[in-house]
Amino acid sequence: MRTFTAVLESRSAYSQSRRHDLPKLNKESDTAYDARTWRDHCTVNKDGIVCIPAMAFKKAIDRTAQKLGEKVPGRRGATWAGYFKGGIIPMEELFPIGIKVEDVQPLSVWCSSTGRPGGSQVSRTYPIIPKWTATVEFEVLDNILPEEVIERTLSESGLIVGIGRFRPENGGFNGRYAVKSVKWSNGL
Repeated sequence: MRTFTAVLESRSAYSQSRRHDLPKLNKESDTAYDARTWRDHCTVNKDGIVCIPAMAFKKAIDRTAQKLGEKVPGRRGATWAGYFKGGIIPMEELFPIGIKVEDVQPLSVWCSSTGRPGGSQVSRTYPIIPKWTATVEFEVLDNILPEEVIERTLSESGLIVGIGRFRPENGGFNGRYAVKSVKWSNGL
């Protein structure tokens, strides 16, 4: 087994939209509720540092491998996508980005009131982080995956899929990132 540690740096702002089920206060309007709870869309660790969920990167990498559709040499029509899905896992659940939740800024946007395109629009407030850096670590379980394919797919995932709310995969421009470095080591 191998592991890789990558330092990722933002190419665009990052916005989180974690679901929370905080109750409304008595007679609290939707606008007041949104203004009071927008920071609760952030994923934070026990120290109050904003973190990117590991599965955001995992899904971005898997989706990118699928979109690229690169063929595995000598495996007829097989692509790398299936090998990524079961062959790479994050080493942690959360990857901190070094920003305290109280330092995050708000961004108000017009959104569909139903969460689906079309229909009426409402103003919503989400956290926005203009610049961030994260160190992510993954374990490679499937030795068929070459390092250069993993690195290329990770790099492309920051451009064509991204992470968070309003990311490129969904027609947005937030959540893009660049790979600053990758370090490989042999695991167990």
